[in-house]
Order: sequence, then C-alpha cells, then structure tokens
Amino acid sequence: MNVITIVVSSLISFIVGYFSTVWISKQAKKRGFIGKDINKINKPEVPLMG
Repeated sequence: MNVITIVVSSLISFIVGYFSTVWISKQAKKRGFIGKDINKINKPEVPLMG
C-alpha cells in the first residue's frame, strides 16, 4: 500500500476516535451517567459508558 494512504487513514481514525470519545464523555456526564473513580485518592467523578 501507499505510505501516504496509511498515514492519512491512521490520522483520520485517531481524530475521529479522539473527538467521539470527548463527545460521548460530555453526553454521559450531562445525562447523569457518572460515578466516582475509586482507584484515585481524591475520588473524582468520571463518566460511565456502560
């Protein structure tokens, strides 16, 4: 395969994955799907995804 095709495909996949994770996290928090992170000292609230 062409190296440029592989690089562009990887970059697009990373960008889509990153922004969809951020969006899903915000939606989960907005809808109340949150829980405490029991593995951290200060127990921050984190979104639950399922």
